[in-house]
Amino acid sequence: PNGGFAWFPGGVDSWYITQYIAEGFGHLDVLGVKAISTDEKVADMVSKAVSYTDERLAEQYEELLKIAKKAKEGEKAYLEKDHLDYMAIHYLYTRSFYPNILVENKTAKKAIEYYEAQAAKYWLSKSDYMQGMLALALHRKGIDKTTPQNIVKSLKERALKSEEMGMYWKY
Repeated sequence: PNGGFAWFPGGVDSWYITQYIAEGFGHLDVLGVKAISTDEKVADMVSKAVSYTDERLAEQYEELLKIAKKAKEGEKAYLEKDHLDYMAIHYLYTRSFYPNILVENKTAKKAIEYYEAQAAKYWLSKSDYMQGMLALALHRKGIDKTTPQNIVKSLKERALKSEEMGMYWKY
């Protein structure tokens, strides 16, 4: 009822698995599976799941702000550090499939801005996979044209190429 999915029937809702399912529906929509947008029950379920992930991101951001207030180096200095974790990156990527679902939570809006700024600043310290997710998320959002281009350029520069295997990465 709150939009969250559990790992197992009857279990507690999980941000991770809900985000993973919402991402999967986003992929299906991009692939042209009509039921995602035309079936009212499916569209409602996906919308609730996306809103659920918004709420979880807002909670994570609020917790980060609480910790920052107590930080020895000061709140501002603490928030300037790299806090772009896997869940935030995955959230930005998943959310990029749903530009038409409005972010209603004000704290989630601030969190999105914060993590997008963190992405522009700290993308190079993330894994190739996370960099790819960030490039796609920021590209789809369309407000930062430079960072996605830089990520793709960097990934291409680090790619290995062979006639037999094509383009790939060591890891």
